[in-house]
Amino acid sequence: PKALAKWFGANGLRLFDLAHGRDNRPVNPNEERKGISAETTFNEDLHSFADLEDKLAPLCERVARQARAGGVAGRVVTLKLRGTDFKIITRRRALPVPTQTAKTLFEVGRELLTKEANGKSWRLVGIGIAELIDADAVEHDFFAGAERRALIEETAVDRLRARFGPGAVISGRALGAKRSSED
Repeated sequence: PKALAKWFGANGLRLFDLAHGRDNRPVNPNEERKGISAETTFNEDLHSFADLEDKLAPLCERVARQARAGGVAGRVVTLKLRGTDFKIITRRRALPVPTQTAKTLFEVGRELLTKEANGKSWRLVGIGIAELIDADAVEHDFFAGAERRALIEETAVDRLRARFGPGAVISGRALGAKRSSED
């Protein structure tokens, strides 16, 4: 601490305390969420677009489930990729109608992934939503019928999983990925 104080003055001592987990500022657990995201790091490099899709799909389900549970919808979808060189790439797309469905997240995420994947090797993929609003404030217009149907379907799956456990309903994509990993 003395060396830090010598170099940085009072800020050096503050940095020392923070680095050792000492901080007396109050924590506000009720602070509004800015976004919801999920990501996964792979044990080995992934090269194929299909493998990346298989990793992206359950992440979309997780983010959408958290959004529905929190009663929020996101206006912006963000895809995150980290290459084998540890360079992080993020791509964002604003949506015409805020979403809380895995279907929309996957469609947008897949579209963004298509532009980036092109044979490169990847170590991480992630998906998230930002610019959250209260889901009850989302106005579903005539053209958002597919989004509304997806929301009804996914909410029903949420209820089944809550009642019978997370393995009660498994998507075909997840089941296919599970089988191929067992081979």
